Amino acid sequence: MRHHVTATWSLELPDDGDGVVNDEGELVVRSPGRLIVVSPWDAAPDLTPEEALAQLRADEHPAPVEEHADESADGTARWAFVLDETDDDHRYLGLYGYVLAPTEWLQLAVLVDHELDRAWAVDTWRSVRYDAAG
Repeated sequence: MRHHVTATWSLELPDDGDGVVNDEGELVVRSPGRLIVVSPWDAAPDLTPEEALAQLRADEHPAPVEEHADESADGTARWAFVLDETDDDHRYLGLYGYVLAPTEWLQLAVLVDHELDRAWAVDTWRSVRYDAAG
């Protein structure tokens, strides 16, 4: 089901997800074995989406299991990486993705308990749409 995060950002979310907006303005959606955190940001006024993406990619982070980068038909620059993570003996995959438009950015964390959900995590990030007209 397509869900509007803001007037300009939307993405596909699971039908069985329970979503709330937290005190920091992030959309948090939980469903069995899956967690999605969506954070909208104002863009840095002195950076193009491509420049901001280059800076994000240059930041130090652990070696990813896989990476994705592209420019979408909606004019956004996109980058995501998947990490194999462990927290208190709980293993999961974490997709950390960015979608950058000229005036706004969206950051996503999609955490899944099962390897079989890795493609779903990538598809969730790819489902993000930006509509400047709102």
